Amino acid sequence: MSKFKIILLVVGLIFMGSGLSKAQECLTYLELIEKYMPEGVGNQAFLEDLLKVEPYDWTEKIDVPAAFEVLKEDSFEGQSLQGYPIGILINDHSIIKYNLVRGEIRYINRQREFDPGTGEAYDYEKGKVLVENLIQTLGIPTSEILRVEGKVLKGAAARLGSIQPEKQYDIETTYFFSRMIRETAVITSTVVAAVSNKGEISRCRVRWPALKIDPGLQRPQAISREEVKDMVYKTMVENQGCVSLERFGAYIAYVPSTYDVQDEDDTPEVAREKVYAPRLVIFYRPENQEEGGEELTFDLLR
Repeated sequence: MSKFKIILLVVGLIFMGSGLSKAQECLTYLELIEKYMPEGVGNQAFLEDLLKVEPYDWTEKIDVPAAFEVLKEDSFEGQSLQGYPIGILINDHSIIKYNLVRGEIRYINRQREFDPGTGEAYDYEKGKVLVENLIQTLGIPTSEILRVEGKVLKGAAARLGSIQPEKQYDIETTYFFSRMIRETAVITSTVVAAVSNKGEISRCRVRWPALKIDPGLQRPQAISREEVKDMVYKTMVENQGCVSLERFGAYIAYVPSTYDVQDEDDTPEVAREKVYAPRLVIFYRPENQEEGGEELTFDLLR
């Protein structure tokens, strides 16, 4: 693996001196940016290599009968997933909305909502395999899966007027599949699926577009490391001021945008393809902020 191909680099930092001067805090920004800037930033050869992607359109490989079998669905009314790039399929309890132009599918089964009689989560590994089987039948390359995370949604019951729960239970398990191409993360490209306690997929949302490089990057030139670091520093100061940080992260990823061009057929926005470019992603969270944080992206090529 090339030393430049760093999928993710995140570091958690706590600054104990809340009384740091503003000058010291802004100096800390500079130190963090310098220390954790990925090596590929400013490297012409590395960034050009990230542009050498052959788009793979998995939507042409969907095994519809197999996908319905994994979902335990018999049939749907409406247009087929094959032959119609954008549409809706329905039956008496489920709905599938899809936009194959953008590699998006959304599925909901209303009969698989939480059943209080099954208050224990389905086996984690079996649920994960179930979702992986769906991904494979859809034609999504498993080699593009970066990581899988699962979380059990918890609930509790209490008597009316009481704040003390009498019973706690598991509601469902949600699995998050993130994506990579050429060992580099792809932003906003995910599969998120919920598995009921009975071991059935109750909801699923696929966002996995064919990765097409921005056509504007025909003869790109790498922006220098110093210029990128300066852009990051100035943007952080403008957005947040000079504050102590609890967390800071920096990595290179494929970041999407809508390919918006003037065309004769007035293609609606929903039908426009997404295109990607390698960009620098910065994430940071100010001290004493329990949730959230700021995420910024910066051009690496011009």
